[in-house]
Amino acid sequence: MNHASISPARMPCPEPALLTGPSLLERPDDLRRWAELQQALLTGFPLPVLVANTAFRIVHANTQCLELFGYAHGELWQAPVEQVIPEGIPLSGAGIVGRVQPFRPNVAGRHPGLGRTKHGQEFALELDLSLVPYEGQSYTIAVIHAQAAAVEEEAADEAGFLGLVGESQPMRELQGLIRRLAGCDTTVLILGESGTGKELVARAIHRLSPRRAQPLVAIDCGALPEPLLESELFGHVKGAFTGAIRSKRGLFQEAERGTLFLDEVTNTSLAIQAKLLRALQEHEIRPVGGNQSFAVNVRVLVASNKSLEQAVLEQRFREDLCFRLSALPLQLPPLRQRLEDLPMLAEHFIRRHCAHNRLPPKQLSPAALDFLHQQAWPGNVRELEHVLERGVLLSRGPRIEPADFVMQKSTPLVEPVNGNYAREKEAQRVLQEALQATGQNRTAAARLLRISRSTLYNRLRRLHLGGPT
Repeated sequence: MNHASISPARMPCPEPALLTGPSLLERPDDLRRWAELQQALLTGFPLPVLVANTAFRIVHANTQCLELFGYAHGELWQAPVEQVIPEGIPLSGAGIVGRVQPFRPNVAGRHPGLGRTKHGQEFALELDLSLVPYEGQSYTIAVIHAQAAAVEEEAADEAGFLGLVGESQPMRELQGLIRRLAGCDTTVLILGESGTGKELVARAIHRLSPRRAQPLVAIDCGALPEPLLESELFGHVKGAFTGAIRSKRGLFQEAERGTLFLDEVTNTSLAIQAKLLRALQEHEIRPVGGNQSFAVNVRVLVASNKSLEQAVLEQRFREDLCFRLSALPLQLPPLRQRLEDLPMLAEHFIRRHCAHNRLPPKQLSPAALDFLHQQAWPGNVRELEHVLERGVLLSRGPRIEPADFVMQKSTPLVEPVNGNYAREKEAQRVLQEALQATGQNRTAAARLLRISRSTLYNRLRRLHLGGPT
């Protein structure tokens, strides 16, 4: 879903998994079940729905599903099912067949399962599992029964103020502003460096707002090219462009009566900014290729890690939209300005990643905590989490030491060496421990070490640890 967001109002393209057409289905019963599926999914089915292909990769997740697990549009496309439902969906067709019923959204036939949010919180859920045939293959449909409010409350208890961890003065001031701004409908501009938690703040505002019972729809404006982003936001009519074989609702309509979060809004084009300004001022949108406007009732939250005023000076951002968005700015503090929160953040992330990887509890040694305090943290809380995740996975005992952190350096620790036996042995150790921590998954090991997969393979060969398998 890197190139297309997924919602109840449309099916992904070019992935053909859920395209309609009677010629694709051989039996009348298949066609009847397909029609039931289309009617349920494409008319705003109220429960979270997830669809997986035969490789158990996600090809459809409606807005309710994304909200339940805390993901934005574009983040679950082709992700493995077990990323969000680690237990409850048997990862084989044979395992599914004995547990499913024909797709009947109003008939209970639930199976217990386990859900996992984007931030690692796990919670119990129940699943209605169904199969839909298409071109000789079967697609698994999971209708998810879980109380989102209960999940959020559990996450809040574990992760501080609605996921925002910290008790420093800057964080207390931020939490107070969030409470005050949540009750109004005015657009909020969330500013902060990369990794400071802008989406978490948007979700906190939504959860405290009168719109909390309705969906929060999030999108990264920099993740899609302009034509696709325009269609994603405002929808399009049938025939608007090549490949537009049916009309599609946009995210403004998907977020009706709820909240729309636009991340990295400065990455939008001037043309899209003009349509955004009209949507904010007139509360209406016009789909791509359409000649009719539609009223929308949506609260819009926007975020940027760049100055809107600077973008205006560089003629990359409309001045009138800048004025409109800047009415309620909310500045997030970087991690270096709230280092007193670092022990609490570290404890939170270590607990999360130990649970996620089914490891016994671990804790930082005093030396490790001192080491973390000495870092600059240009990537802020996100960078801290990645470093602590590597520490959890690479530490050999219950205590995490400074040597267990693989920090980003100009010369990586696993850089091939020429005749330096000590460094070569250390590089071998790091590679072996990364592979062991990821179950010999070399793609995951490369991600853990922040190097490309091809670089990992080359270094494995040069250090006599074998090539790709």
